[in-house]
Amino acid sequence: MRWATLLSLTLLLSAPAIGADKLPVEDFVRNADFEMIKISPDGKRFAATYREGTEVKLRVINRKKMVAESNFEFGKYHRVTEFHWVNNKRLVMSERKFVGFLDTKGGPIQLYASDYNGKNRMYLGAGRMASQGSGGTQFRVIDLLENDPDYIVVGQFNADGVRPFRMNVNNGRKHFMGSPRMTSNKSFSAGSAVDHDGNLRLVIEAADGGERLITHYLPSNSDDWQILDLGSRDKESRTLPAGLSRDSSKMMLTSNHDESTSGIFEYDIDNGSVELLFRDPKVDASDVFSATDNTLLGIRYMPGRTETLWLNPDHPEAQAIIGLQKAFPGQDVQITSHTKDATEWVVLVDSDTNPGDFYIYDRESNKLKYLVSRRPWIKPEQMAEQRPIKITARDGLELRGYLTLPPGKEAKDLPLVVNVHGGPHGPRDTWGYNWENQFLANRGYAVLQINFRGSGGYGREFQQAGYRNWGTSMQDDVTDATLWAVDQGIADRNRLCIYGGSYGGYAALQGVVREPDLYKCAIGYVGVYDMFLFNKCGDIPETKFGRDYLAKVISTDEDEWTMRSPARNAEKIKAAVFLAHGEDDVRVPMCQGEAMKTALEKAGKDFIWMQKDEGHGYQKLENRVDFYGTMEKFLAEHIGT
Repeated sequence: MRWATLLSLTLLLSAPAIGADKLPVEDFVRNADFEMIKISPDGKRFAATYREGTEVKLRVINRKKMVAESNFEFGKYHRVTEFHWVNNKRLVMSERKFVGFLDTKGGPIQLYASDYNGKNRMYLGAGRMASQGSGGTQFRVIDLLENDPDYIVVGQFNADGVRPFRMNVNNGRKHFMGSPRMTSNKSFSAGSAVDHDGNLRLVIEAADGGERLITHYLPSNSDDWQILDLGSRDKESRTLPAGLSRDSSKMMLTSNHDESTSGIFEYDIDNGSVELLFRDPKVDASDVFSATDNTLLGIRYMPGRTETLWLNPDHPEAQAIIGLQKAFPGQDVQITSHTKDATEWVVLVDSDTNPGDFYIYDRESNKLKYLVSRRPWIKPEQMAEQRPIKITARDGLELRGYLTLPPGKEAKDLPLVVNVHGGPHGPRDTWGYNWENQFLANRGYAVLQINFRGSGGYGREFQQAGYRNWGTSMQDDVTDATLWAVDQGIADRNRLCIYGGSYGGYAALQGVVREPDLYKCAIGYVGVYDMFLFNKCGDIPETKFGRDYLAKVISTDEDEWTMRSPARNAEKIKAAVFLAHGEDDVRVPMCQGEAMKTALEKAGKDFIWMQKDEGHGYQKLENRVDFYGTMEKFLAEHIGT
């Protein structure tokens, strides 16, 4: 029986191609059918999250009979956000009400446990997200304790930090695991880690209001906590745990204490020696991954596409993954889960053109069997390649990004959409399936993404280079990338449009303020447009942490606020404008959208306005179809194809 039928999902077949290869808007904006699939420790069952309407549900499938044994759903707008097989019988899952993103309609994270057949279902705890205010708590799984089938380690998050508990998944009882003494009464615990036997071995202290992180560790055969002091170049240096060796004697750390980019270090817990395992001079290392016997296999990072540095390439499991990578050239291969004896893996394969396919891999027979696709209506051969690029900014700084070209078209004199990412500090554009870019490429547009200074992922100094440079050098990087595409002959200078959401919405409007003769149009989606309002309207300035953040990245000079606010410079705009906002947005509230709207009206500018009963980004399918359908018409009118 096909999985799609089994999971009672309605697979909407793509309508016949409009024109040659033009696909319906809905094909791109629909959510994936499947979020994640994991196999039980004994290999007898699968658990899968999937979408129906506004919900993400969890279903358990009997693998032999291919029938559903249970279904977990929590109501309209509720989503299962995380789930784990604790043992062959028991699952733990987190769910949350989620209408839009960062909006006022969300709810607390709820933690549940249940038998695979839906029996003995138990509520384990809840808590509010930090963005919804303090005072509550929330539980998150820290470690599954694979050697103990009845217990997990959870972190209890609240205003006082993180407290680790050992929790019984059968009755919900929990026991506090202790903590080292903090260096200051103003500090709090920001995270912890346990060894393979379930003993607390590491605690991260957040000092100075979270500005500094201090690592406490417990050596073997000792009750005295020690402080790991690698030294720090500034307050934004970070040293965080990334895993333990097979015998728990060595700790893997992700750290940028000594250089700008984060590297992977191996720290000998007992003798105090530190060894650098890997560092890329331009890009942060993202994570480490280990074999089922806890042997460190490799390190992943993304200078352009996803790359792997193998530390133990001769390990049997490394050889198996390398074999899978060869079977899927040009794609990313990840192991989502495995049986306890590690003879069977669930494998996720995806790429820039492939939204993701799940397989079951039998290591003993070396056979791979297809299970299901995340977006089965998408045909990779119809999608566009996302090419990594490098450019040099006007001041000599190297910038990296991506160029997506319309399938079958020569990279010459194309209409171009510059898609600016949000954040802006921390996030970055990455390689992989991006349905927005694919939609635009399908309509005949080249799409340019640039990781401007201030973006995350390229080292501490690169991110700090964007602080207090909103609308100036950060914006110049976007301009320089646009001009690069023109100078290379890729883009037609007379057919350029700039688009983005959140900070990207700010950059889109600031782009047509600073460069009124460069872009023909701008699309601002839930964007920031007025720096004065940014410092008093929304959830960021409601807390001291948020106010300190704004002072660090925006500056406190009100004359600069005026210069850097698109809503206060609307008279300079020559480009056509399309604005879209959400009524219930708390991160970038309606005051921002209305300020830009009013400024354009006062300046006598024609523009398109869209307002939806949503939060920070549209989540309802009908609203997405409306927004991107309007975008399509807007782009066709102003830069054509």
